[in-house]
Amino acid sequence: MVSVVSLHVHPVKSCRGYAVESARLEAAGLEHDREWMIVDATGRFVTQRELPSLALVGTAIDGRVLHLSAPGLGRLEVPLDREGPSRPVVVWDDRLNASDEGDVAAEWLSTFLGRPLRLVRFDARAGRLSDPRWTGAVEARTRFSDG
Repeated sequence: MVSVVSLHVHPVKSCRGYAVESARLEAAGLEHDREWMIVDATGRFVTQRELPSLALVGTAIDGRVLHLSAPGLGRLEVPLDREGPSRPVVVWDDRLNASDEGDVAAEWLSTFLGRPLRLVRFDARAGRLSDPRWTGAVEARTRFSDG
C-alpha cells in the first residue's frame, strides 16, 4: 500500500517549493511544477548546483499570481496571465523557446543572486519530452524538470 505523506509543488526550477493539500495532474506533471526557470545571460538554466542561494528563494502560487520571496528583498509578484516575449533557452541538452517574465523579475533575481539572470516560463507550444533513458518507449511530456 502506498500513502502520500506530503505533496509539494516547485513552480521555479531549483527554488524552494511549497506544500499543497491537493494538486491537479496534467500531462507534464503537477500543475505549475517547474513551469518557470532561471537562466543566465546566454539563456542557459541555472540551478542550486552552481547557485546554492536559490534554495532561499521561496515560491507560491496564489490565485493568478506567482509569488517569489527572498531574505532581504520584498516579495515579487508575477501575474500568471503575463505573456512576455519569446527567448531561446537551454535546459540540459534541450534547446527551446520560453516566455521572458520581464525586467522587474530579472532585476529582482539578479539583485538577490548577484549576477545577471532572467526568469522564464515554459511555453507549452514548444513541447519537451522526458529523456528516453528514463522513460523508455513512453513519450512523457515535461517542462523544466531534469529527467
